[in-house]
Amino acid sequence: MAINEPAIIDAVSSMKIEGNEEGIIPAFNVLLTLMYTDFYTRMCFEFEREVTKVLPEEIQDVGKILLIDAAVQCGYHTFNGIMNSVEWKALIEPMIEKVDDKIHGLTAVTNALGWGNWQVADLVPGQKLVLRARNSYESENYLRDYGRATEGKCYMLTGVATSFMDLVYGKAFPDGMNTFESKEVKCRAKGDPYCEFVSVPTTAQN
Repeated sequence: MAINEPAIIDAVSSMKIEGNEEGIIPAFNVLLTLMYTDFYTRMCFEFEREVTKVLPEEIQDVGKILLIDAAVQCGYHTFNGIMNSVEWKALIEPMIEKVDDKIHGLTAVTNALGWGNWQVADLVPGQKLVLRARNSYESENYLRDYGRATEGKCYMLTGVATSFMDLVYGKAFPDGMNTFESKEVKCRAKGDPYCEFVSVPTTAQN
């Protein structure tokens, strides 16, 4: 692996990334915003809870499915923009020696922007990605606000894991979305020591 994550984190940390008069942060060829994680997670988890109150038991996963799908779409478009930015081309692209390095580059950018502390635990090119996060804001906030969960609660990170694989190993943008699917197999909200996400080709692809 040629990606130097500490160098990427240092470089991004030194960049002047701040909002304009509208509160929008134009950086990495995309428009970013600052949002309190407390607000985001409470909004998502309350949405999920309300959905379960009104839907029959057999389709109560709809809220979770919608939140993960929104995260896939967000991740797919956001990280496509990042991979086509001048910052990526100047800082990360020179480190890339093979296609697989792009996964490590995306993970490094995610960590540099403060979206978590991710680690690539396993990567089978084009077939499987295992990501771990030891300080997921979704799991930590769920534990604090709702107590122990019975299933994974990191919907944003699940969707972003999918988008990484879609962008690197799927068809060229915008036709590669949902080439892969991800599942959170471990979660701090359930009492696991870390959150773990496994991405594989979608059922339709198998």
